Amino acid sequence: MKPLYATAFGVVLLLLGPRDDQPGVFDPAPDPLGWLFILIGVYGLTRAVVVPRRGAILGFGSAAFVSSCCLVVPSVDRWISTDPSLGWAAGLPWLVCLALLCHGLVPRAREAGKIGAFAWLQWTAIGFTASALVPVLVFGADTDNLEFLVGTLPALAQLSLVALCITYGNKEWAGAPVAVDGKADDVPTGSDRASEDDPEG
Repeated sequence: MKPLYATAFGVVLLLLGPRDDQPGVFDPAPDPLGWLFILIGVYGLTRAVVVPRRGAILGFGSAAFVSSCCLVVPSVDRWISTDPSLGWAAGLPWLVCLALLCHGLVPRAREAGKIGAFAWLQWTAIGFTASALVPVLVFGADTDNLEFLVGTLPALAQLSLVALCITYGNKEWAGAPVAVDGKADDVPTGSDRASEDDPEG
């Protein structure tokens, strides 16, 4: 599996979550499983290409995996939900990890000349960073008019990351394996085939 495809699958598992909003409800797609796929993807990515802050990404990802394992226990989940600051602290590692992952892919996209990917990765990184900071304003400064952003921003950032991973996961600059002939596994276009068949063209 290509690294970013594994990451996308892990983020999808995080997005599924329990359908009931009450804390301590059984989660059919547990977050630790999602984080396991994310860590597999990040590890494969950082072995295939140079990604800035590799250690920080893996460190925060591991912390998020441990935190998600603890929150699987219903009593722990209910205890965390009693204090918004505890919930913010428990979710901070995964927001930082995914923000750093997007930020680390930005120079890869820029070097490959993929302006669209470069821009969307930047905005997604900003989305994860804002998701980590907004709760401080909402719960610390009692700005209740921003409370809707606490749940909306992380979901939008995760959806954006999934779309980016699926769209660019087969690119060499994003850690996809290189084909035997030394080229990335991008499918050649019709014009590419025509130029290969007609050496005089």
